[in-house]
Amino acid sequence: MRLPAAIRGVRMPPRSAATAPRPPPSCREHGRSAATTEGWPVTEATIVAGFRDALRAAGLATDDAIIADGKLHRYHVDGDRPCVKNGAYCLHLDGTPAGWFGTHKGGWLPQTWCAKSENELTTADREAQRKRLQAAQAARDKEAKRNRNDAARKARSLWAKARPAPADHPYLIRKGIAVHGLRLATWKKWTRDEAGQWHERSSPGALLVPIFNAAGELRALQAILAEEIDGRDKDFLSGAEKAGCFFQIGEPSPNAPLLIAEGFATGATLHETSGYPVAVAFDCGNLAPVALALRAKSRGAAIVICADNDRATEGNPGLTKANEAARAAGAAVAVPVFDDNETGSDFNDLAALRGAQPVQAALARAIDEAGRLLPPPAQEPAADAPAPAVLTNSPNDTAGAEPRQRFTMNDGGLWLNEIDREGNPRRPRFIVEPFKVLSLVRDHAAAGWGLLLEIPDPDRRQHRVIIPHASLKAEGTEALSILLDRGFVPRMGMDKHLTEFLRETRPDLRARITDRCGWHSGSFVLPDRSIGDDDEPVIFSSDAPGACPFKTKGNREQWKEHVAALCVGNSRLLFAVSCAFAAPLLLPAGAEGGGFHYRGSSSDGKTTLLRLAASVAGPPEYMGRWRATSNGLEAFALQHSDCPSQLDELAQIDAKEAGDCAYLLSNGQAKARANRNGGARERGTWRMLFQSAGEIGLAEHMAEANRKTKAGQEVRLCEIPADAGANLGCFEALHAHGNGSDFAKALDHATRRHYGAAWIAYLEKLVEHSSELPGDLANVARRFEVQCLSEAAEGQARRVAGRFALVAAGGELATQWGITGWQPGTALAAAKTCFQAWLANRGGVGNAEERSALRQVREFLRRYGESAFADWDRPAVETDTRAAVRSDRVGYRRTLPGDDGLEYFVFIETWRLRVCAGLDAAYVGRLLVERGYAERGTEKNRTYQVKATIPGEGRARCVHILPAIWDDDDA
Repeated sequence: MRLPAAIRGVRMPPRSAATAPRPPPSCREHGRSAATTEGWPVTEATIVAGFRDALRAAGLATDDAIIADGKLHRYHVDGDRPCVKNGAYCLHLDGTPAGWFGTHKGGWLPQTWCAKSENELTTADREAQRKRLQAAQAARDKEAKRNRNDAARKARSLWAKARPAPADHPYLIRKGIAVHGLRLATWKKWTRDEAGQWHERSSPGALLVPIFNAAGELRALQAILAEEIDGRDKDFLSGAEKAGCFFQIGEPSPNAPLLIAEGFATGATLHETSGYPVAVAFDCGNLAPVALALRAKSRGAAIVICADNDRATEGNPGLTKANEAARAAGAAVAVPVFDDNETGSDFNDLAALRGAQPVQAALARAIDEAGRLLPPPAQEPAADAPAPAVLTNSPNDTAGAEPRQRFTMNDGGLWLNEIDREGNPRRPRFIVEPFKVLSLVRDHAAAGWGLLLEIPDPDRRQHRVIIPHASLKAEGTEALSILLDRGFVPRMGMDKHLTEFLRETRPDLRARITDRCGWHSGSFVLPDRSIGDDDEPVIFSSDAPGACPFKTKGNREQWKEHVAALCVGNSRLLFAVSCAFAAPLLLPAGAEGGGFHYRGSSSDGKTTLLRLAASVAGPPEYMGRWRATSNGLEAFALQHSDCPSQLDELAQIDAKEAGDCAYLLSNGQAKARANRNGGARERGTWRMLFQSAGEIGLAEHMAEANRKTKAGQEVRLCEIPADAGANLGCFEALHAHGNGSDFAKALDHATRRHYGAAWIAYLEKLVEHSSELPGDLANVARRFEVQCLSEAAEGQARRVAGRFALVAAGGELATQWGITGWQPGTALAAAKTCFQAWLANRGGVGNAEERSALRQVREFLRRYGESAFADWDRPAVETDTRAAVRSDRVGYRRTLPGDDGLEYFVFIETWRLRVCAGLDAAYVGRLLVERGYAERGTEKNRTYQVKATIPGEGRARCVHILPAIWDDDDA
């Protein structure tokens, strides 16, 4: 019924409790609420009261005003967080008053309400209500789609403007994980306070996690906030699409399982621990949609849902939703298990508490189960099954005639078979010299299909070359260019027929292609070979020039006698060669990438160190140079993934890019780039343990561009003094040579005559013992840390110790397998020596950020202690004309009685802007208090601030620096 205009929207006068009619009772039947109107006047107020009663009965009560205008309204549900509107309703007064309501919390489950009971509704009422509900649903769907597309456009814009996240971001450090391509930006969000006023809140330094759909399109962003907003440290773009969308960490490979986790930190830990690709679903409710999306893309892949064990939450939603997703997608579930006295719920917590081993064990069990859930592979056709028909492309062939092959390949070459007008065969025409079509190839994503050929050049040397199917389009000009460049030339006028043959041929064998050297499942791939057994061959393919730097001259015994033997007694030489052998151990050890930089004066043997390391895998030209752009270094990294890598002359790279390039090589991911559709292009990945040399260090080089090094950069590129301390540069034992110069020449001569054989022998042993490596490497790392570090060592020193331990393991494994000829323990001793040299050069086992902060404060006091601080005991200028005029005063200094020294009172604003320029002022203040270098304040959140009474100025908030700051100038 339509209410009169005089009644609608008019507030009714209050009645006494005795005379006021009770609102209609509400009920819920099959998701429908109804109110009976018999016996009381029907007004807008009573209809709203009945509707509100239905909300209360459904557990969705609210104090917000109910507006009965037939439009969608969102409202605050009692009990939810302040300013959050999870509820929605629509109430109309036309015809029979009715509406619907629901909540987005826990999934959208709307209910309907009507002013009439079910048995009072006429057929017309029901039809009208059904149409209204359909129209409302269509409107909601249209609004949601528009909001999702708007959010996707905003996500692409924010992502493009954001800058790469630093590896030393506090969240990443706290979680113990790498960057994995995240970006950094200021996150802004509008919030409404309890008074209903809107405010824009900003969180600088937020990590951005991109969220892609299954087609690779960027649809949303997650922000990991540096500061909480409304009690939350994570946020999503409002209205953005999330169901079935995810962020992938790591490159999928044909035989690797796919892991799915809830949060980014958990996903990063799983990838870094196992090396397997991980899809981050962002919450437990999205596990099933993501699992189904991945199953649709990879029907033959083993999928593991890595659950959060929310044992402290009723119903354990993380595990419950993971089991539901596993059942829906035919996947297995991996669960982190904790002791009762341990806090934690996910695999990141488990790794932080107990290390990588329990994570790997849980994954191994789940992966084995996931493999058993997969359907058996399709059966091969029987040997006596009829062969498929041969394609003839001949207009004269008939269904009953014997098929005629257009092409014949024999020892004389490839020939074209033709017939004349009468159907008689002509004399075959020669196309090109004989060659082999070895296999069909494609990449890990089942794209990039092509043919692997073995062709001869004019010198009769055989070459393997990949002809992409895409290069055969039109006249096949691109494919012909590839063949002609290798000296494989068809007869004049036969180009078209060679292209046709390649387009039609379908070899039975299959192979995978990759543009990255290193480990691929159980094989180790090099540009010219693949070592190890796998389900199918993996072949290196790259457009980069000089794609095969790995070469061999001489044999392993000659390299051992003439190169490795000269390293004995020289810690730097032993370390450099051991580092080359350690490069392929990053994946088995689950270690992060990084590098070592040998710093020293000219002609002290730095380049000789790198040439020695290069001789493990190739000639002196194998060694690279820093003189390159970041794009050039990406190509270098892809060609040297899991392989020895050397970069000489750090000073040759642009000082502005030096720090970023150190991150780039260590973090193992190319820059994020957009494809032509605006989505994310697949990024190259690698693992590198590289060596560098130069007359200056990274910090000095970056200072030339007025840039400061971050602790993360210094940890990733560890600086080792090239001078070994024996007045012989990097040498300590000259092996019967008269001086260092003669010894360097002998090493140079040896590395030009003997190289590469040790690398192939070492890789064959690695592949053979690959299953034993993770446990052995973990034991080496633990022993090295115990022997070289005290309990006072901070996290950064322990991270670097793990990298030095890996170098020791590389040298010792090569020794154990008879490749170096060194005595057992030689490589370990060299690694310890170089680690102690790194520690001494660094200044101790503490974190670099702390030393840098203390150094800056002390330097400021030394430099400006006289000019920027007024004397506490001197009167102001107004009363003493001889007092110094300080226009840039930062505070006061006071002389203590006797020989107790000086103390400083720094105003808070100048502490932030000048003393701690470029640093986190609050962090530095707390550090000084913890070290006993500053007075502790009484306020809970401002422990480094005190209120001091300044002569002539009254009380001011200051940082009170004590004389103790000078007691340990090396700390």
